[in-house]
Amino acid sequence: MKKYFLPLLILTLSAGFSSCKKCAECDCSFGDHNFCMDEYDSKDQYNAAIANLEVSGCTCKEKLK
Repeated sequence: MKKYFLPLLILTLSAGFSSCKKCAECDCSFGDHNFCMDEYDSKDQYNAAIANLEVSGCTCKEKLK
C-alpha cells in the first residue's frame, strides 16, 4: 500500500495544477472586468491588457481558477 501512495500523490497534485488557469479580476470605476490568460494568444497580450486597465485607473488582482 505504501508503494502506491507517492505515485498517487504526484498524480493528484499534477492533475490539480494542470486544471488551474491564470485569471485577473479588475475593479474599475466604469465596471468590473474578469478575464483569463487562455482568452489571449500570448502571455504578453494578457499582461498588456492588465497594464492598459491599470493605467486607466483600475485595480487588478491575478488569481488562479
